Amino acid sequence: MIAHMENLEIGVKQELTRRYPGCRVDFRQVQKNNGLMLWGISISAMEKNISPIIYIDEYLARGYSVKQICDEVSRVFEDERNIKTLETDLKNFQEISGKICFKLVNAEENREWLKGIPHRRLYDLAVVYYILLDDEFDGMATINITSQLAACWGIEEEELFRYAVKNTRKLLHVVVYPLGMLYDSIMAKEEPEAFKNGEKEFSMTVKDGCEWNMYIMSNKDRTFGAVTMLYTDILQKIANQLRADFYMLPSSTHELIIVPDTGEESGSELFEMVCQVNRNDVRPDEFLANNVYYYNSRDNCVTSLYYQEK
Repeated sequence: MIAHMENLEIGVKQELTRRYPGCRVDFRQVQKNNGLMLWGISISAMEKNISPIIYIDEYLARGYSVKQICDEVSRVFEDERNIKTLETDLKNFQEISGKICFKLVNAEENREWLKGIPHRRLYDLAVVYYILLDDEFDGMATINITSQLAACWGIEEEELFRYAVKNTRKLLHVVVYPLGMLYDSIMAKEEPEAFKNGEKEFSMTVKDGCEWNMYIMSNKDRTFGAVTMLYTDILQKIANQLRADFYMLPSSTHELIIVPDTGEESGSELFEMVCQVNRNDVRPDEFLANNVYYYNSRDNCVTSLYYQEK
């Protein structure tokens, strides 16, 4: 396997270097969320200071040849190479400050990675920070903020948190809609300009008579949307519309399932449901937690039902 990857790396780098003379081609393993290691390729053009990593594990699993892999990598690279936001100067904090956002990851699964990352704990989770370069193409272009990068700016974690609270809500507004309803049909009814201009940070659709009394909470891009559980003022608005406090089930790093507390729910049953979904349906790099969180509107706070501080 090692010899195969070494030969594949040589072949891919040679072919991509031929296609893109004057560019640097890197072929390496990249650590993703929860310790997942993926093979990635980046093509660094001379005029760009940021190069997206194109992951090829799917192509490797399908047994693609060197040419097929290079064709796919070239296609993605050509789609992304003209995105102006990827020309950001990472050392220019004034340019970066309005793009600092945050997300939630599992603290234990990312224990080693967090040693080099500014973060704060929230029960079994960790709040970490990233730069949102672009969210207009297929997926979001982001860069994690490391301790080294924060030190370059002379910024402490508390200041990163203040910027992230403001920016994430403005750039990635909160969307709540009934489980079973199509997200696209919800967004079609929204006012994009109001959200785009920061005039509105929250949208909720309530539908009576749903088969399940559950809701999805995420952000407009449905990426890293579980962090919305930090916005207690928005959680208060949700409780007002539901006329109930509620449980929050972490279905992935990207979204939460809201279950109104009618007095008939069993915390232990909800916990088992979360664990089962995580085992069977959640990608390893999108796993957030085997836990259930609860929002109490009277105290305006979120508590953890199945985590004990070690």
